[in-house]
Amino acid sequence: MLFEPRRVMEDLSSQPRWIFPILLSQVPSAIFFTGLWFQPSALSLLLREGDSFGSLAKEIGAIFLTVFVSIGAGIAEQAAALFLSALVLAGLMRALSCALSIRHSLALVSYSLVPGILIGFVHSVFRLGVSLLELDSPLPHGFWLNAAVFFDRSETHVLVYSIASQIGVFPLWRWLLVALGITIVLRSVSFRIALGATVAGLVLIGSIHAMAATYFARLVASNLP
Repeated sequence: MLFEPRRVMEDLSSQPRWIFPILLSQVPSAIFFTGLWFQPSALSLLLREGDSFGSLAKEIGAIFLTVFVSIGAGIAEQAAALFLSALVLAGLMRALSCALSIRHSLALVSYSLVPGILIGFVHSVFRLGVSLLELDSPLPHGFWLNAAVFFDRSETHVLVYSIASQIGVFPLWRWLLVALGITIVLRSVSFRIALGATVAGLVLIGSIHAMAATYFARLVASNLP
């Protein structure tokens, strides 16, 4: 997907599949949070609090259980967002009299995540290294080149912030990849039409997903002691 996206899309055209990117999407956050739990300061705290080997093993087991539950929740959330995006995209293309199957739509939307996931993996490893070495990160907040960094999340309406979060380098990358895939699966569709349908579908579902995540985070924060 990074170097030969057309070849990957042609392969997906003949054999649509989608599960691998969903599993891969949880790797960066799993590595980052597991690394944070087992950095020297956290380990020393566990060793001080653990009265015995059994209690220490219980603490470590609880940490891994938390990570696994988080991964499971992330997979479910990502799968739901991808299914909705694929359904909307397939519906938009059929409204334009272009029969894009849901399987192909899901495969294209899913694999368009891969470049961002790989770069996110590099970023997570970098952040973990900075945290373990107790260094100041030289990367600015706008490293991801996303329009949402220009808004104050606490003072911006959730709808505006959610839409802004869908505008940036990585969303544009996804739009181009999915549009390319549609033109390969449906040879009669122009790239302009494919790109328009892709932007409409992914921005809609991405904004709804971001809004739901924001409201859920606020609900959790309001119920914390």
